[in-house]
Order: sequence, then structure tokens, then C-alpha cells
Amino acid sequence: MANAASTDYLGTLLALSGLVVFGAFAWGVRGHFVSAKLPIGMKLILALSSLGLVGYLLEVGNASVPGWRRAAALGLQALAGGVFLWACAATRRHRPGVAFSRSDPVRVFKTGPFRFVRHPFYMSYLTFWAACTLATDSFLVKSISLLLMTIYIVAALQEQNAILSSALRPEYERYRSTTGFFWPRMRFWNRKTG
Repeated sequence: MANAASTDYLGTLLALSGLVVFGAFAWGVRGHFVSAKLPIGMKLILALSSLGLVGYLLEVGNASVPGWRRAAALGLQALAGGVFLWACAATRRHRPGVAFSRSDPVRVFKTGPFRFVRHPFYMSYLTFWAACTLATDSFLVKSISLLLMTIYIVAALQEQNAILSSALRPEYERYRSTTGFFWPRMRFWNRKTG
């Protein structure tokens, strides 16, 4: 009985956490990112994300998913939300364009989470959907997550190529030599012996 109660509690936490993080992402589309109109790629992301969230909310209470997976998913959702908000704070003065906007790049962001990864917004989305797949056994959620992850990679590569085709190329090449694409680079320092 105690195990069922903790499962219900964890399911409720996962549902609430998922709604809060997804809500932050949805706010970002109009409240943070810049766009005169939503590109078709962004509309596809919104439609798939909405469907994925509904599937997630319907399945997140499934007791067949082990508690450790659900606890890990909760931690990943917190990480996703934290990275997203940190990236928003780092770009609040010079808001970036929405995904697939095809706007000309005007700067290379290097503060906040951009010190560690070149695409922290996409990192947060990838982490969120990885958490959703971990928290459920839903084929729908897993399929949509995989599709969204592919779309995020395409969007990030498109943005990177736009920067590499601009006057920002030298600055960006130096920047990318020290930062990871979606995940921080592991750095190992060699100590000089002497």
C-alpha cells in the first residue's frame, strides 16, 4: 500500500513538473523568442509537443514504470526547466529568434549556460523529452520524443550553419572549439610537473 501511495505521489509530481516545464517552453515561443510569424518548422514542433504532452499526462501515472526511472525523470525535468530559464536570463537583453526563423545572426551568446554548450535551449528540450520517455512506457510519447529530438538537431544545425555563413564565423569557430553542441565538453587538465 505504501508503494502504491509513493507511486501516485511521484506520478502527481511528474505531471505537475511536466506541466510547469512545458508551460515555460510554451511561454518562450511568444514571450522570449523573437518572430514576426511562426515558421512552419516551429508550428510542427508546437503540434507534436502538444500531442506528446497529452500522451505523457495520460501515461505518467502508470505504476508499471519503476520508481527509479520516475525519480530520474523528475530530476531531468528539473534540469530541463533550470537550463531553459538560465538560457532565457542570459539572452533577455538580446532575445534570439524562434526556431527555423531564418533571421540573420547578430551575435554569439557566451554567457550563462552558453559558456558550456552552444545550444542550451535545445539541450533543455532534449532533456525534457528524454525525461518524458523515461517516466512512461508510452509508444506515442517515445515516438514523438524521437521525432522532436531529430527536429531540434536539424534546427540547431541550421542555426549553426547560418552563423558560420555570416561575419560572426571567426568568433563562432573560436567559441565552438571550447563548448559542446548540446552537452558540455569534458575537459581534462594536465598538470605540469616540475
